[in-house]
Formats: sequence, C-alpha cells, structure tokens
Amino acid sequence: MPAWPGPPNPAANFPDTMWNSYVYIDLKNGQDANKKLVPVGDGDNSQEAIANATCNLNDFIHFKLNKEAADYFNSQQSTEGDSAQAGDLAILVAMHVTTKEISNWTWQTFFWAADPDNPPFPSDAVAASLRPSQLNGAASHYALSAVYSMVRPNQPITGGTNAGMSPVVGYNPYLEPNLGQLNNASNPNKLNATMIWGVQSNCMSCHALAVYPGNPYTADQYIDLADKNYFGGKLQLDFAWSIQSTSNQTKAKTGSQ
Repeated sequence: MPAWPGPPNPAANFPDTMWNSYVYIDLKNGQDANKKLVPVGDGDNSQEAIANATCNLNDFIHFKLNKEAADYFNSQQSTEGDSAQAGDLAILVAMHVTTKEISNWTWQTFFWAADPDNPPFPSDAVAASLRPSQLNGAASHYALSAVYSMVRPNQPITGGTNAGMSPVVGYNPYLEPNLGQLNNASNPNKLNATMIWGVQSNCMSCHALAVYPGNPYTADQYIDLADKNYFGGKLQLDFAWSIQSTSNQTKAKTGSQ
C-alpha cells in the first residue's frame, strides 16, 4: 500500500503513483505490536526490507465488504477501473471530519501514517503528542491535520483580503495531492499566484467554492463568500461538495438540465 512520505519540494502534482513509498499488510496480524515501520521504495524487494515495511491488518480500521457494499463500490468506481466483490477487505486510509461550529465550518482530516508518533506534513509530532490516552490500537495510527481559517490572520466571511496574509495549508495526503489548478490564468490565486497544487490546499478554501454548477479547484487562499467571480449566477452549497456531486449524478441519471 502507498504510504505518505510527505510533500514534494518544490510543490508539484503528487499522486500516490509518485510517492515511491510503500508498506505491506500482514492479513494474519503476525507482526509485533507497536513495530517501527520502514516503508520501502520501488525495487526494494529484499526480504529484510519487506519485513521492515510490514504492518498488521489490525493497524488499520478495516472491515469486510458484503455484497451491498461491493456493489456500491463498483457503481462509484467503475470509471476508475477498480472493482470489488463480497468478502474483499476495505481499509481506512483517509477521512475528513467537518463540524459547523463556525459559519465556515471547521475542518479536520485524518490519514494513516506509517510512523504515527512522528507523522509527516501536513501533520507533525506536536499534533501526535496531543492524542488522548484513550486513543489506542488502529485508531492511534491516524495522523491529524486541522484547518480553522483560510489564511492567517483570519479574515471575515466577506470583505476580507489576501494582501499581506500568510497561508494556512491543510489537506489529506490520500485525497488532495493529485489536484492541480493548472489552467488558472483567468482567475489566479490571489494569495500567491504560484500556489496551484493539491499539496498547497486548505480545506476551507476548497469547500468554500462548493456551488452548482461547479467551480474549479483552488489551492489555499482567502475566498470572499460574496465574490461574484466565483459565485455570480451560481447556487452556493454551504461548503458541501457532496451536494454538488449528488446533483451531478442525479442530472446524469435523469438527463435533466
């Protein structure tokens, strides 16, 4: 399984096919508990390297797919060339957690880390050190990245600015690094025109653009929720891309406009 090695420098498109970092999963859970993993790279096929990169299935939140779950997976992933069947194992590598505590929501994202005590950016050892003692087993293997503002200092919902602001970067390595704002000449990033990649993401900036019809991806910047360049003539979906995705699927099934 690809294991996140940290972002590239300089920033670039970085799908998991480019990570050159992998772990093996022992489905029989025969590895020592709390084993320190050493991910392997392409061509690292020695028995010693593989052994050092092998973790237990119980280091992941996981479950077996039943027929209903497998059928749903296939309906969603058919265009990606992936398929599943009842009895296959599903492992959790990434998840977003959002709560509407503020108008722009709050955004926490969790990703599986080979070294959960010292996870790579966009998490770090400080975040890992704050895990509560009740968090153990598989759940303790997930690193945290939290986003509570688009830029620093924080800006108001409308009427704010990107001028003189510092970026706040937070994303999930298993979800965003293959995103890119390559064709942004007509609407460049107002915080920093060179910030175009998924590894420069901010959950709030991205989800602020959830509208119908859709907006393009953006890397981290302040988004004014009254900006007609983004929202003129469109339906804002309160930071929920899932509503836009459902709308697109419904349109495709019904042929409606």
